[in-house]
Amino acid sequence: MILTESEKETQERIAFESDSSKYFSKPMYGAPNIPILERSMTESQILKNALSRSTMNFLTDPRLPIKINLRDFFQPVINTLHSEDKTRLNERLKLYGVKALREIPGDGNCQMYSLSDQLSGNLKHSKFIRRTLINWLRRNSETPLSNGCTLKDFVHDQTWEQYCTKMLKEGEWGDHLTLIAAAEVFKVVIIIISSIPGDDYVIEIIPTFTEPQRTIMLSHFAEYHYGSVHPITNT
Repeated sequence: MILTESEKETQERIAFESDSSKYFSKPMYGAPNIPILERSMTESQILKNALSRSTMNFLTDPRLPIKINLRDFFQPVINTLHSEDKTRLNERLKLYGVKALREIPGDGNCQMYSLSDQLSGNLKHSKFIRRTLINWLRRNSETPLSNGCTLKDFVHDQTWEQYCTKMLKEGEWGDHLTLIAAAEVFKVVIIIISSIPGDDYVIEIIPTFTEPQRTIMLSHFAEYHYGSVHPITNT
């Protein structure tokens, strides 16, 4: 499939690239990696004790049914322990030495807003990011995995094109497949800290087909609201 940019889309891409370049040139991040964040993650005792698996390993686990619906995995659910989950997430973020620097709107675009904040330092590129991720998914539906299936095998309640068309709409919740796309497209390792009970609350999404250039971090609240978190500094 050949995808072309409109003049407006080209301008949006250039604006994102400009903001991203300025953002990652800041001293707190270094270039091109984030050594402080990566070192704190590696040395964290809580990370050593928590489950940390690359997304592709998760998808290619032979024990995993091919017809799993990953959208259900990240879909909002009714939670009666709201305060408990919020406290749990805040405690975990504190242990990692990170915090949210701004509120992420809960209008269904939270994953895209959070990625925009992590990649450019602001929320205004969420539409560009969503379109870019869906374009990548459309081009890579037949991407082979080590267990013999492809990315499109993880959407079973609709066709791949129907899934992509739906995900392109504003307000559609981002899922695990869009995070895979983000890791590949933007060449980043994505660390997600969730408020879910138990020890399996850390997910590490490592790009398979590109060399990661930096690490970004998201929070994942129990109602499956994504947030953007950053290292706590003394300044």
